Amino acid sequence: MKESSWRQASIMDARRRAADTGATTHAIRNPPMLRLSLLLAALTLGPTAHAESEPAEFAGLLAGHNALRAPLGLAPLGWSNANATSAQAWANQLATQGCALRYSSDPARRETTGENLLKAWSTTAYDGYKRTPAAVVERWSSEGLYYNHAQHRCQAPQGRQCGQYLQMIWETTTEVGCGRARCADGEIWVCHYTPRGNQEGLKPYGNPPPQPVTPPEVLGCSIDDAMPGPQATPVLSSPHLIPVPPPQ
Repeated sequence: MKESSWRQASIMDARRRAADTGATTHAIRNPPMLRLSLLLAALTLGPTAHAESEPAEFAGLLAGHNALRAPLGLAPLGWSNANATSAQAWANQLATQGCALRYSSDPARRETTGENLLKAWSTTAYDGYKRTPAAVVERWSSEGLYYNHAQHRCQAPQGRQCGQYLQMIWETTTEVGCGRARCADGEIWVCHYTPRGNQEGLKPYGNPPPQPVTPPEVLGCSIDDAMPGPQATPVLSSPHLIPVPPPQ
């Protein structure tokens, strides 16, 4: 490299370093700029550092849920390891009962957690799982064909329902976790959702904001009403008693 070219490259490199140093110094000397830089870093790194990832065997299940929610303007669901643990425990229990298709009877869980189930079976023995996460999502989402979004009504024929589809698109649900288990001639898939959907009297989305609760009216009197003031006439315990005037 010629000396003039080398000198020009060195000058440009020095200017770049000076510019980078100046930007950093400006941010440090300018607290609002520093706070903005830290906030952007937190927004960028925070969710990635703490988000729970769906296991490889359920890959695509979360994306399938969120593909239903996005066109409705609903926030995407996140994966919950706690929900996955409870779903797996219930799948294991159902597998011991021949992959019985039965919702959890735990009243505490039913109060807080939604549940979707899928059972698949075969007339011949097989290894592993025949159903894929995509097939499970497709089966549940097919109930959406019976749901009238304009009227928020389920118009399913006898023997079909909309409940599992509605749980997938329930607006206030934020997390899902799933499990699966095998029995002799089939398999059972379970997903748990929090907070639960399918709440009576509510639509899956588009509900008005909750109204503040007005405390019940308390009948009675206040202390000021009950206690006479300094200049008030003393309360008599009997109409035959006459108060003694104070000494002059």
